[in-house]
Amino acid sequence: MKETYIARRNKLMENKQGPCLVCVFSGAAPMKSLDAAYPFFVDRNFYYLTGITQEQVHLVLLKDGETYSERFYIDPYDEHYAKWMGHRLTRAETAAIAGTTQKSVFYRPEFDSEVAELAKEYGVVYLDLEKGRTVNYNSFGLTMAKTWENDGSVETKDVYPAIVALRTSKQKCEVESIREAVR
Repeated sequence: MKETYIARRNKLMENKQGPCLVCVFSGAAPMKSLDAAYPFFVDRNFYYLTGITQEQVHLVLLKDGETYSERFYIDPYDEHYAKWMGHRLTRAETAAIAGTTQKSVFYRPEFDSEVAELAKEYGVVYLDLEKGRTVNYNSFGLTMAKTWENDGSVETKDVYPAIVALRTSKQKCEVESIREAVR
């Protein structure tokens, strides 16, 4: 299945012109109270590109010319957290699911400073700017777009239509999964 995720990321980046970044976030469970969260459901566009179902994971695709590279940002593995809250993916597990190398998996505490620096370097950042149905909806993409628009040094664009367009065309493995679900 990881070949499918790799092919989807390749297809997404094929049509991007010039130096740019694409940032997609898996999401986070909404908080029920200060110490309790509602169940987590992964952002479907993120899952479509990676196969990863864990919260708080960032995918950053960097295109410079004709080729692109990728970075995944995950929470560091913590045995104490795993014991009380549940397992978090390791670098090796993240790489195996998404079909990337462990060298492409970084830790989330590095994300903010690295992506801010890369965004200024590349100048154009594509974010998933899907609008929620509620007035107060504020996704990772919308928050980052506001931050960079206020800064003025980075142009933000919406990658949501490109991902949706990819999702409308089903691959053989997807068609077979749909058929199996119907059976």
